[in-house]
Amino acid sequence: MVRLGSSRTPGSLLHSFSWGVLFLTSKLQAPSEAIDLPTPSPPTEDLPPVNVLCLDGGGIRGRNQLAIVEEIEAVAGQPASDMFDLVAGTSIGGCGALFMSKYGSDATRMARAAMSELQHTCFADRSYRRLVRSGHLCADKRRDFVSNVCGSTSSDLSGSLPAFALATQRQGMGFSPFLFRTYEAPVMSELPGTTNATLWQAVDATSAAPFMFPPCTLPQCGSGSDAEPIVLADGGCLANDPLPYALREARLLYPNRPLGMVVSIGTGILGRERGSEGKRARAGEARHQKRMRLLVRAATPGATYYRLQPALREDVSPIETDESTISRMENDTRRQMALGIPRARMLLQRLRLPPGERRVSVCANNHSKDKPLARRVQSGRTPPVREERAVEASAFLTLVSIHNCM
Repeated sequence: MVRLGSSRTPGSLLHSFSWGVLFLTSKLQAPSEAIDLPTPSPPTEDLPPVNVLCLDGGGIRGRNQLAIVEEIEAVAGQPASDMFDLVAGTSIGGCGALFMSKYGSDATRMARAAMSELQHTCFADRSYRRLVRSGHLCADKRRDFVSNVCGSTSSDLSGSLPAFALATQRQGMGFSPFLFRTYEAPVMSELPGTTNATLWQAVDATSAAPFMFPPCTLPQCGSGSDAEPIVLADGGCLANDPLPYALREARLLYPNRPLGMVVSIGTGILGRERGSEGKRARAGEARHQKRMRLLVRAATPGATYYRLQPALREDVSPIETDESTISRMENDTRRQMALGIPRARMLLQRLRLPPGERRVSVCANNHSKDKPLARRVQSGRTPPVREERAVEASAFLTLVSIHNCM
């Protein structure tokens, strides 16, 4: 457990550099293909499947994520917090997950206000002198805007929905996860974390990107001289998509319930307009999607996995401050959602179902006239797309449906 009241880590370029080196090293290593999942208990037939929402990190590109959530809520006619049993997030997505748990139907409004504060008070105040002297480029005024948006920095993590924000803890020459949970940790969970923290502490830790913001230090509970403070940084150092940890937590929180829907929302990758850069980004996303799909299948063979990843026409920085650029990006994401390309439509149609039916895993393509297409989607081979729809299709190139009924 962690005591309330975080302190600021003394910043330095050398300290940030050490985090940055570890981060780059971890990205160059072969990604983990799987995370050990606890053995599930036999599912109880009268209990509904578990729906999980995962939110990536991405700085100001979280505006894309927010737009997607708003569109989903508009289609479903209810807050996202009412549609899922667990929400997990990294960095800006971690902040969103905690907001969704704590503020429910008000979460998207408050998240938009917080993102505006982040854009204008932190990202807009960049200084290379500060980077050299203190180890972080952006002004660290996050505590101020959390206070402005939430009314206090002493608010705890409690919420109506189980959720967690992923942060990263240094462990030797590598990283380990640290979860800020809104619920008591499952008895069998081996993932370190805390529920005894404030909302501000969780926001501070999950969004402390190396070189952008200083790391966060939490005092560690314990007796004796061996107790040391915990130094935490952005969860994206370990996993920009928290899905592997979400699956593990969901299995332990709901041991007698199978997975139903797993919805993973990204913050955007470069689209086809960006040439070779976009091609590399899409290839990396395809590899990531394949690994996550295998994890979901291992957790529950009949579960449905949706990955929503908008395509960026422009290379928008995670710390972009120009509102016209950000607005174009967000409007393009909304346009992609509104076009309702086939694979995106599967999720939207399912969300239109009554809540009782929505939680039942269905095989959307099982009765389709294009069963070969369904098989290609299941195997990860994207079906061909006509030229006039190429841009729209790239918006959700990794939105897939996993079924055990082919």
